[in-house]
Parts: sequence; structure tokens; C-alpha cells
Amino acid sequence: MINIHHLNCGILSPPGVGSVACHCLLLEEDGHLALVDAGFGLRDIQSPLKRIGQDKIDFYNIRFDARHTAVHQIEDMGFVPAYVRDCIITHLDFDHIGGLDDFPYSTVHVAAEEYASFASGNPRYLHHQLGHRPKLELYEKGACKWFGMEARKLKLPFSTTVYLIPLFGHTKGHCGVAIQQNENWILHVGDAFYLEAELFSEAQKIAEVASKSADDDHQRKLSLKHLMDLLASNKHIKMLSYHEPSFFNLEAELSFKL
Repeated sequence: MINIHHLNCGILSPPGVGSVACHCLLLEEDGHLALVDAGFGLRDIQSPLKRIGQDKIDFYNIRFDARHTAVHQIEDMGFVPAYVRDCIITHLDFDHIGGLDDFPYSTVHVAAEEYASFASGNPRYLHHQLGHRPKLELYEKGACKWFGMEARKLKLPFSTTVYLIPLFGHTKGHCGVAIQQNENWILHVGDAFYLEAELFSEAQKIAEVASKSADDDHQRKLSLKHLMDLLASNKHIKMLSYHEPSFFNLEAELSFKL
């Protein structure tokens, strides 16, 4: 059975929101390791102005700490970072992929629509973050379904089924990542919602932030509605988002395993 390790790979404090996490997953099965999102990396910590830029650093109030990088946390857990040969990316925003070049031998798995938006010159992205030219595995729309939603099965060296689940809107190719655990599933929704409160009230301040940061806000709201319906109708799915802080003690805890 797959082991899922939860890593907090960064702390941000956007205005009006408070401190939030960068919730990545390390998937472990039979000696194989895969990372779901990559958080901030060592180069981000060493050269934040060059890598991220003063405007983003100031707006998001980014807390740079090498201990938060996935590569350091993986080492601290007793794993060899070079054995992380696959990185599954919900989308290509700067706070999700800064750590990719700490894993230069990894294949990056991402939706084809997301990479097309990145390659088009969309200004929301920091294009140098893929400057190390990783091997890319791009996933197109297919016929596979997961609880009635489109699903794209990932090409991983696992017996466990892992899907990209299109949750477009935040970005043009934004996806969640669904991981099977016997009859249950973990669904990492990326930034389809920032905080769990969005599932229960559109009046939340964070919903305003989510709306402003979306490439397609109408589609973002449709994706959020699909998640709300899914959560209401299925007890076998546990959802987690990238920025929800309640999974971690942001002042003390770096990682945990369920």
C-alpha cells in the first residue's frame, strides 16, 4: 500500500488572509518516490529577489526557510532525494514549482493545457523555474472517469492508481491529484480552493482573493461546485488543499504521515 507523507514546503501571508501553508505530498511505494507539487526550492531561498521578485515577496509576505524545502525534508525523513523520479504538478504557479530543480532527474507530470498556457508566455508564471529543462509528461483529455469527473491516469511506477483530475479555472490547466487508498481516496485539490472555508461560504474573504487570481473565474466556480457536490455525496474521499494551514502547526511542524 502506498504511504503518503505530508510536507509543508513554504509559508505565505497574503494580505487579509493570514499565514497559509504550501502543502505538498511525498508518495512512497516499494522504494519508488513521487512528489505532488514542489513548493519553494533551495534556489528560491538562496536568491529570492532573482528567483521570485520583490513584488511577489512583498505581496505574499513569503517566509523563506531552507528547512521547508522538500529536498531537506525528504533527507530528514531518511530518504534519498535522487530517488524522487516523478513530480506531479497541480499547476505551474511559482509557489508550486520552485523546488523542481532540486530534483533534476525527475519527470514532471502536468496537464497538457497547463503547460500550453505556461509556454504561451502567460505572465502569471515565472518561466525560468523550468529553466533546468526537466523531462515532461503531458496529459491530454481522455475518456476515463473518476466519480463522474474526467480523470487522466498518471504514468507512475506504482501499483496504486493516481489520477490528474481537471479542476480548471484557477489556471487554464489546473488539476487535482487523486490517490487511491483501498476503498478510500485522497484528493489534493491544489488551489481549486485555498481554504476549506470556501466549501461552506462564498462570503469568505479568501473567495475574493481566489476570484482575483483566477485565469477563468467562471470555470473556477464551476470546479469548486463540483468539489462541493463530490464532498457531499461521497464519504470515501478526503480533500486537502495546497494552502489550508490547519493541517500543520506553521510555527513548529514541517511534515507528518497519516
